[in-house]
Amino acid sequence: MRSLCFISLTSLLLLPCGCADRALGVSGSGADLGTDGTADETGFDETASTVSTGDGDGDPGDGDGGTTTTDTGDGDGDDDGDSGDGDGDDDGDTGDGDGDTGDGDTGDGDGDTGDGDGDTGDGDGDTGDGDGDTGDGDTGDGDGDGDDLLDLGDFSISATEISVDQYAQFLFDDVGFEGLPETCSWKIDYLPDSWNSQSNDDLDFPVVGVDWCDAWAYCEWSGAHLCGLVGGQPAALSDLNDAVNNEWYRACSADGAMTYPYADSYDPTACNGAELGVDELALVGSLDTCEGGAPGLFDMSGNAWEWTSACADSPDTDDNTEECRRRGGSYFSSDNILRCAVSSTRPRDFRSLNTSFRCCGNLP
Repeated sequence: MRSLCFISLTSLLLLPCGCADRALGVSGSGADLGTDGTADETGFDETASTVSTGDGDGDPGDGDGGTTTTDTGDGDGDDDGDSGDGDGDDDGDTGDGDGDTGDGDTGDGDGDTGDGDGDTGDGDGDTGDGDGDTGDGDTGDGDGDGDDLLDLGDFSISATEISVDQYAQFLFDDVGFEGLPETCSWKIDYLPDSWNSQSNDDLDFPVVGVDWCDAWAYCEWSGAHLCGLVGGQPAALSDLNDAVNNEWYRACSADGAMTYPYADSYDPTACNGAELGVDELALVGSLDTCEGGAPGLFDMSGNAWEWTSACADSPDTDDNTEECRRRGGSYFSSDNILRCAVSSTRPRDFRSLNTSFRCCGNLP
């Protein structure tokens, strides 16, 4: 694994005043709180919510107030601990009837309505060759020193979740806001929650505490895009389990052939979910048993939730609070949440310490 020279990290503290203000600023919509707009005690989020079929039984575990999609209809949701969503997640929300215990976030409702990508454009669709260009400071020009992408035939995907090391290079490049989609016009910084702690720990942990716009901007800077549809267009919330066109689901499920990335049946020791007992993030790609649904692809199940491009298109909702889709579950998640077909939605400005992302790219 690469490790970032600490000179570069500490150089973040030496940015010009304007850059430092932007880097250290606080987004005004709850983006720095690590919850659905309400400060919680842990900053973790583990709920999944939209159910395609099912009984809405409220499985034990997360209950965070987001929405989770499951293919088998248990409606258990994720594990982040929000309140008031009724999704039955395992995150410990209050007020959702799932019996979970957790971080006490307030519910955001499922928000899983509409066609909605909420995005504009996917940038240049390059695959991120890591050429070391420093770029012009705009997002979407593909000049960044991005992550290596795994070739899956007609698209590519990050082999692991984006690491702290990789994200630090993005911050050091002082990327501007000019190329952001209109739905991210509220952004004033790209600095993740708990960045001082993250950047002073092992740099091969996945970066967490990022909102949807942070993830979008990083992927564009790296010459890729936030995973959506093959070809680079944003996915709609209705494109959840399209094994032909949905990049994230197709990669995780081996083109729809498997329930979990590593097999069709659950193995509690394979990935960093709740039953593994690690109870914290693992270094990206460090679990050989969590490889799949393609050779060289790691951590599609567990470790950290991953933002994807799909967002609701809600005309009566502020852009920063429109629901966007996360996938994969985290180290808090139980077996049913760790399936490739499960997802969770959170507001676009949502940040939590178990939410990360990876990127996808177009191939010639």
